[in-house]
Amino acid sequence: MPDFNEQPKSISTRPHLQYLDGLRGAACLWVLGEHVYVFRDRDAAAAVIGPPLRYALNLTCNLLFSHAVFAVVAFIVLSGYVLTLPVLGTRGGPSGFHFSRYIKRRAKRILPPYYFALLLSIAIMRYLSLSGYSPAWSSAFPIASPAVLLSHALLLQNRSLAWMYKINGPMWSIAVEWQIYFLFPLILVPLWRKFGICTAVTIVVALACAVQTVAPAVL
Repeated sequence: MPDFNEQPKSISTRPHLQYLDGLRGAACLWVLGEHVYVFRDRDAAAAVIGPPLRYALNLTCNLLFSHAVFAVVAFIVLSGYVLTLPVLGTRGGPSGFHFSRYIKRRAKRILPPYYFALLLSIAIMRYLSLSGYSPAWSSAFPIASPAVLLSHALLLQNRSLAWMYKINGPMWSIAVEWQIYFLFPLILVPLWRKFGICTAVTIVVALACAVQTVAPAVL
C-alpha cells in the first residue's frame, strides 16, 4: 500500500541532461578530427597511401572538416545553456543565485584538468624544442615568454594573437569558457532579476551583436 503521508523527495536543483553531454562530446570529436587532419604528417601518409585513395581521403576530410570551427561555437553556446540550468533549478530563480558557490563549482570542474594539461603541454613542447624537432605546430613556440606563460596561467591567452596559439593552441577555447563563467553572473543574472528572462536574453544578444559589429576584436 502506498504511504500517502510520505513527504515527496526533493528534486535535484542541478539537472543533468545527458544528450547535451553527447552533443558537446560530438563537437569535441569533430574539432579533434580536424586538428589531426590539419597537422598530419603528409610525407608519412604519402608513403603509405596511394594517390587515388589519398585524393579521395583528402576530398572527404576537406568536406567533413572545412566547417569544424562551428563545432567550437556550438560547444560554447551549449555550455552557456548548461550554465543556466542550475539557476533555473534554484528556488527563487536568479534571486537565489549565489556567485561564490557557482564559481567554486565551475573552478573545481575546469581548473584542475586545465592546469594539468597546461603543465603537460609545456613539458612536451620543452622536450621537442630541446630535441631539435620542428613540429607542424611550430606556431606554439616560443613557450618561455613571460607574457605567454602569465596569460595562460590567468586564462587570458585568447585576448591576444601573440599568446593565443602558444604552448597548446586549442586551450584558447578554455579561456573563453572561463571568461563566460564571469560574464554570466555579472551581466545576464542582474538583467534577469530586473526584467525577466526573455528581455534579459534579448538585451544580451543585442549587446553582443553591437559589440561584434563595432569592435569585433573585443569578442
